[in-house]
Amino acid sequence: MAAQWDNWHGIESADSFEDGYFGIYEIRMVDKDNKPIPIPRMCETDPDGVIYIGRSGYKTQQTHRSLGIRIWEFAQERHSGAETYYLAKWGCNCFQRGPYEGHKLQYRVRHVPSGTQKAVDDAEIEALAVYFTQYGELPPCNSNFPKKWDKFYTTLRELQRSGYS
Repeated sequence: MAAQWDNWHGIESADSFEDGYFGIYEIRMVDKDNKPIPIPRMCETDPDGVIYIGRSGYKTQQTHRSLGIRIWEFAQERHSGAETYYLAKWGCNCFQRGPYEGHKLQYRVRHVPSGTQKAVDDAEIEALAVYFTQYGELPPCNSNFPKKWDKFYTTLRELQRSGYS
């Protein structure tokens, strides 16, 4: 059974996030009152406003790109998903009005205690497959559909067969 998601935190606190943990994370948009901004997706609206699902590095890597570092990279625009988000924020008029005006980003994590490549990759694949099964597409800033991972398709088929919705 997968570990539970932690609570949501403002992304501005990412640099103070205790480093050294490995696992997966989600980034979402919230309004001025910290309420999630729903995002219309292909099959239904995502009420949590998730814009990105990602993973840390692994304990065995020399770079030790832990959850804290990966979320800090997103906040500092040093991340491929963040580049997509900031290009949209700066280039699309919708971010200047309506629910997006004055929005903020939040993150939450799901720890993978072993921090092994297999365990972290499997957790990310499962989270992406669950999102895809529910909404018919990946979160808007996940530009890399993980087709290179055979496990993604296997997980997706298992979710569909089990009737997950």
